[in-house]
Amino acid sequence: MTYTVGKHCSRGDAWIVVDERVYDVSRFIDAHPGGVGPILNLAGKDCTDVFANYHAARELLRRGLFETDSRFYLKMLAWHCTLWLCAMYLSLGCDSCGAHMLGAALMGVFWQQLAGIGHDLGHSGVTHSFRRDHLVGSLLSAFMGLSVGWWKSDHNTHHVVCNAVEHDPNIQHMPMLAITDKVFRRPRFWDTYHRKWVGMDDAAHWLVSHQHLFFYPLMALGRWNLYAQGLIYLLTQPDKTHFRKTELAGIAVYFGWVLGTALSMPSWAESVGWVMLSHAVAGAPR
Repeated sequence: MTYTVGKHCSRGDAWIVVDERVYDVSRFIDAHPGGVGPILNLAGKDCTDVFANYHAARELLRRGLFETDSRFYLKMLAWHCTLWLCAMYLSLGCDSCGAHMLGAALMGVFWQQLAGIGHDLGHSGVTHSFRRDHLVGSLLSAFMGLSVGWWKSDHNTHHVVCNAVEHDPNIQHMPMLAITDKVFRRPRFWDTYHRKWVGMDDAAHWLVSHQHLFFYPLMALGRWNLYAQGLIYLLTQPDKTHFRKTELAGIAVYFGWVLGTALSMPSWAESVGWVMLSHAVAGAPR
């Protein structure tokens, strides 16, 4: 059976095995709440363990371990509102450069903290309704500038092929960074998520060998890569994109107020400093 199922491993012909039962999920891939990546990476394979891991077990449900304490998210809402309002006040309501830079740092903390809420929404872990959590996450793009649709495709794929060099997009940062020494033992491999060959040539070898020197400066720019990845995803629609127009509108609003805040500074130096500092503090969340 394994050999027969293994031949059905493409997007147009995808079979999976769950509890020794074979399912043809070819028509379901685009509708999968977790995105195309997880199913495509498991097509032609036994995914019983992965399925059990991400689809709640009845015993755990009976014990209430998947129930959400709404008080936690109310406290988080108050915390995030406080961070954003303080950051905006320091950035727009004060005159000193020091206050502006402190506002930039607080804005970075706000973005970094908001990414945690986005993570929970992306996993349908807040209201436990796929559509409701996805909609809230899409609306939050107006405050964090990131696409929850792209994040789901990327991050859920990471969960089902965790730390697999060829498949996990969360550890594929070549040629700038290497998360594992396996890339040295495999000088060339096919990146199944980004659909490209990745090689450890001389330039990549030098960059990776010195990654400890420029890691933090790189993080100041890393968030811009996430902006680009999200926009590419929304515009090209590699899989069924939920709330695509909502996210595009939200991202437009985001860049409107972020750039407006930066350009309100009294000099170009402060404007550039505000943008760089806020993004350096926020980093590149996954």
